[in-house]
Amino acid sequence: MALSHDAVVRLTTLGRALLLSLFVIGAPLLFAGVVLVGALLGLLIHSARRLPRRD
Repeated sequence: MALSHDAVVRLTTLGRALLLSLFVIGAPLLFAGVVLVGALLGLLIHSARRLPRRD
């Protein structure tokens, strides 16, 4: 059973809308993760640089 042209267009539109909504939800989470990893790396580097000076 083949799909009609209208059904294909509707499914394509639905798929694109789903991908766009997933991107809108996922982009801030990805950005927050990158910021968190950067902050943790900065804290580790800062702590490692201060260790020899405590003596």
